[in-house]
Amino acid sequence: MIKKIKGLFPAKGDTSGEITRKIIVLLAGTVLLLSLAAILNMSVFNLFETDKYAAQWNKRKADSIYMNSPATVELTDYTAPEGTAQSLKPVRALSEYADLYRENPDFVGWLEIKNYVNYPVVQTTDNEYYLEHDFYKKKTKNGTIFADCEQKITADSRPANIILYGHNLRTKNMFQPLLKYRDSARFLKDNALINFDTLYERGKYKIVSVFQCNTLTEHGVVFDYWNYVNFSGESDFNYFIKEITDRGMYLTGVDVKYGDSLLTLSTCDFTMTDMRFVVVARKLRKGESEKID
Repeated sequence: MIKKIKGLFPAKGDTSGEITRKIIVLLAGTVLLLSLAAILNMSVFNLFETDKYAAQWNKRKADSIYMNSPATVELTDYTAPEGTAQSLKPVRALSEYADLYRENPDFVGWLEIKNYVNYPVVQTTDNEYYLEHDFYKKKTKNGTIFADCEQKITADSRPANIILYGHNLRTKNMFQPLLKYRDSARFLKDNALINFDTLYERGKYKIVSVFQCNTLTEHGVVFDYWNYVNFSGESDFNYFIKEITDRGMYLTGVDVKYGDSLLTLSTCDFTMTDMRFVVVARKLRKGESEKID
């Protein structure tokens, strides 16, 4: 075995061709080892990152809900547009999210789908920044779950359809678990409820439709679901519902009426080039069952 290992390295008496071959093999081996180390490090980091967010969530629940903390707290509104005088108007926010808002004023909510998706949600002035920045604004290809920038989520208003974007990561983090809805009707039935709290109010949503959507015309007619943050009227709303229903992989039986608040989750689907996988849910009505059939 020792002789074999020694044979990997250039030695006295080797021809120039043999020395070149050994150097190339050693370089290739070094690159391979470094690549494996980087992949392992990234995977461990991503798993740690997910656990970190989940731990924060569990701590807030314990501190704010189960230990009788106030339901809401008063916060200063830090989100005034750049170039204007900073607003000092106080806002009433859910107490469990106060620290996250103070840490990053782009924070607008928390998304949870049982143990599969458990992340803070941010919103800024464009839909590019958080594709490659984490919640703490550090550069990362993992990005952060973010809300479409077209209309701000505030204490006084919200879009008719809040669209959230997240990466489909090989590490099974961020929005990768959404693909389980694509592959299993049982998973959809068991996980039909999505919890999405904004900074200001708690919310539960029932899934209306899950579907794949092309973004390139060479793959068929493009349905620009990303442009339906608000609706110009009832006919516009009904068109959106018809499209998501016709494209849906399952009949969930969840009805939708004009005026309902919607939540749309969007991620990449690598079935085809620039394919998207989309989940649309409707806010739970008072007294309504959380289950679907």
